[in-house]
Amino acid sequence: MKFNVYIYLFLLIIDVVADVLLFVNEYYVPAVILAAVAIIFIICLLRAFNHNKQKLIFMLNSLENDDFTFRFAEGKETKDYLFNYTLNRLRNIMSNEKRIAREKEKYFELMLNNVVTGIMTINSRGSVIQHNSVVLNIFGLSIFTHVAQLRRVDDNLPELMLSLIPEDSSKSFSFYNEKGRVKLSLRCTYVDIRGEKYKIIVVNDIAAELEENELNSWSQLIRVLTHEIMNSITPISSLSDSMLELYPDKDDNIGQGLEVISTTSKGLISFVNSYRTLTRIPIPKKAVVFVKELINKVIILEKDDLQNNHIKIDFKLSDDAIMIFADENLISQVLLNLIKNAIYAVSENDGSRWIKINCYISNNEDVIVDVTNNGHCIGKEEQEQIFVPFYTTKNSGTGIGLSISRQIMRLHDGNLKLKSSTEQETTFSMILK
Repeated sequence: MKFNVYIYLFLLIIDVVADVLLFVNEYYVPAVILAAVAIIFIICLLRAFNHNKQKLIFMLNSLENDDFTFRFAEGKETKDYLFNYTLNRLRNIMSNEKRIAREKEKYFELMLNNVVTGIMTINSRGSVIQHNSVVLNIFGLSIFTHVAQLRRVDDNLPELMLSLIPEDSSKSFSFYNEKGRVKLSLRCTYVDIRGEKYKIIVVNDIAAELEENELNSWSQLIRVLTHEIMNSITPISSLSDSMLELYPDKDDNIGQGLEVISTTSKGLISFVNSYRTLTRIPIPKKAVVFVKELINKVIILEKDDLQNNHIKIDFKLSDDAIMIFADENLISQVLLNLIKNAIYAVSENDGSRWIKINCYISNNEDVIVDVTNNGHCIGKEEQEQIFVPFYTTKNSGTGIGLSISRQIMRLHDGNLKLKSSTEQETTFSMILK
């Protein structure tokens, strides 16, 4: 407002000066005075303009540096208070818009960190612009700024990330880390921001989903097979028993044959019934259980086997008050199976034999029970098969122990994994939510 007044007065004075100069010969002295006044006014106007220009430049520099702490005096007695008031209003408007943008950004960041899917954004040079916490958990990274860091996970992973295109429906990738095998599903899409193309990549760990589908498939298959086998064997067993009762001579070939048929059919029935447990795991009756008490009970149950095989067992607990909400009998069955397998693995050692049980709470607040032994290493090919029903490396094993144990953990919304296996030690992890 004041600036416009200055301009108006300046133009008015120039006009007056021009009229006066026409009569400069007659009115020489007044003309000189008016010219001096005009010059003084112009100097004052330029000083005011430069002063306000400096304020404007200061404000723009502050905004450019994301600094909204400045404020110009607005008192009525202050020179140029209207101009200062206008600059302060601009600052408040821009500061409020910046605050709203940051709140929205924080909201979306929190939302991304609470989804189970990994989401990351990279540019054409491979720099990571944005990612959520799930991505860090999947790849085991604490800081993620460039896809080249994924070489720590697998040498081929950075190139795969850069080669992804939206036309690919989905690409799968698997690797091994300290948690075991990780199976990923990767999809991407493009977005243009200020003329630069960014790639949004969605990363899903589908190992749990594949394991769940695999277990369901095996359960359905076993249910069908056991049903059909039992339907065929049960009449044979019943009929052979009836014929043995009616046939008086048990020592001739026919009698011995009937005896063999009866014994074999009963053995097959018992064999099939043992595998029915895979599809008949009871629904967990959950209650609060102290982990320390549960593990101590299991160790007492296996005390004789441990002593007979000269195996030292060590139990460590990060906190005596760790509790789980679970079915104590079912979880004990899982732990017993892991300890029995560990006893079998270390019993072949010529030197020291030990089993270590370590219970702690993870960063995700899951209760983890690690069972470690210094037995033989489990090869990668075996690692792919050990949770498959009927697969066993024991001479007298049934191959259903680990499969049943994993199903029990699934029923508790947890999991059972082979955490690691080296020449020095092998660790299985029970994960309870």
